[in-house]
This record gives sequence, structure tokens and C-alpha cells, in this order.
Amino acid sequence: MQYYTNPDIQTFKHNVVATTGFFDGIHRGHQKVIREVVKSAAEKQMLSAVITFWPHPRIVLNKDVSQFKLLSTLDEKRYLIENLGVDDLIVVPFTYELSQLSAEDFFKQILIEKLKVKSLIVGYDHHFGKGGQANFGKIKEIGEHAGVCVERIEANSINGVTISSSKIREALQNGDIIAANEYLGYNYPLSGTVVHGKKLGRKMGFPTANIQPDDVLKLIPQDGIYAVKVIHNNITYNGMLSIGIRPTIDDERQRTIEVNIFDFDKTIYGDTISLQFIARLRNELKFDSINELRLQIEQDKIDSITVLNAL
Repeated sequence: MQYYTNPDIQTFKHNVVATTGFFDGIHRGHQKVIREVVKSAAEKQMLSAVITFWPHPRIVLNKDVSQFKLLSTLDEKRYLIENLGVDDLIVVPFTYELSQLSAEDFFKQILIEKLKVKSLIVGYDHHFGKGGQANFGKIKEIGEHAGVCVERIEANSINGVTISSSKIREALQNGDIIAANEYLGYNYPLSGTVVHGKKLGRKMGFPTANIQPDDVLKLIPQDGIYAVKVIHNNITYNGMLSIGIRPTIDDERQRTIEVNIFDFDKTIYGDTISLQFIARLRNELKFDSINELRLQIEQDKIDSITVLNAL
């Protein structure tokens, strides 16, 4: 897959079948659209392209940014899109100036003149142009005038629920990992650097890797205990993860993300590790003693192994 960013797109020369959007999470709905782009491009003997934006428009336009979190980092998005067989990933820097373009100007200046789009496939609720002014009907009309075929892919639903990035964020914030993973079509990931902690887990016989996420905007699921897969140096391990303030042993009430990796005994400070969330086991609890906490962690490990072995 070729990867383009500004100013690379100034020299874009080949005609493409494309889709455009932010695609946070690259969930099943996004995947449905992108697979149709790849299929249509092959039929038309063109290249397939995903045109996305960075950073998120909400951040640039300062809309509810204090509470807003992302499902996927740019690197995660790139990896997921490449695995769908796309020829070209084009990342357009989202700026205030870009946000002020009318739908007609966006179509002409960006999609046609710069990116050579000959066929555009969009999702069921797609809008673009200043303030999201253009719905599918308007986009199709603009495309017809410009000689660009515009198609819409209908929504993807599971159990009557239309899949959307907002639905997945809600599920993760509620700790519903099963639903989030079902909507995504893969296990929700989180990557970060292993940093020094207080080594309290080691004293109880459960050493943990404290994780500092790669992106401060990455959505962290609800506090609690989780069964996870852990990837380090391209090797996958089983593990159990704690997200929370450690109320039994820590008075600072600082939120931490720490994982106990099973059958693992290496020093990995400064290394990058990636997590895949499999299931939420329980809420974070405050225990009356360290011994009670230790006994619960032992049970958490048993429960994690049971869940992970069932995959």
C-alpha cells in the first residue's frame, strides 16, 4: 500500500476509486465500504484509495475536545486499512481552512484536481463540506456535474444496532468489551511504552508492566480488570490488565494501566507493548487487606486463563 500525505498529494497522477472520511476505529461499517472500494476499483481497472484526515475535525474546531477520545491512532488506522487490500492511503491534514471549504469546492479542489477521483463510494450517513452541509443527495448531484460516479453503501447492523464509532466508544466507556469487539470486527487495541511504576504488584507475586499510551487521545476502556492478549517483539502472550486507581494499596488515586504478563520474566522498561482487550472480568474493588487483594488477583488470573484458553 502506498501512503500519501501533504504535500505528496500535489503530485497524485493516477485515477482512483475512493472513499473519504475520518474512519475512527475502522469498524465493520467502515470495512464494508472499503471492501466495496477495493472490489469496484478492480472491476474498473483503477487503483483503490482511502482518503482520510488527521487530526480529527473536533480537535481542530475545538468541539467538546475535553471529553473526546479516539478509537484508533493514525498508525493503527494505517495498519487496518492496509490489511483490507487498499492500494493508496491518503492522509489530508485537517485544518480550519479546509473546514471552511464548501462541498463543491472540496469535491473540485481536493477530490478531483488533487486526488483524481473518478468514482466515490461513501457510507450511509456521509456528509462533507463546511459544517457537513452536503448529504448523500447533494454529494451525488455534485458528482454528476463533475463526471464522478457516487455510490452509497447501506449501514451495517448487528442485532438491530447500526454500527458506528460513537456506539463503540460508548461500549468501551461502559466496559462492554464483547460488544465493542463485535462492532469493530477485531479486538480493541492499546499500545504504549512500559514505564517505571511503584512495583507494588511485584511484592505480591504479580509483577506488572505499567503502560503509558502512545496517544493521549486514545480511548481507555472503563476502569476494571480485563483478560488481554499482550504483544511484545511480535510474540503474543496471555495476561490480565488492571485499569484504575488501585484503591487498596495507593493513596494517590492516580489512574494507572498495568498488565501482568503470564509466563514472562523479562525487563522491558522503555519497550513498546500492545494489548488486545478480550473480556472485562470485574470492577476495580477496594479490599480490607493486602492478603484479600492477593487472593482476588489469584482468582483473576484463573478467570483470565479460562477466558483466553476458550478463544
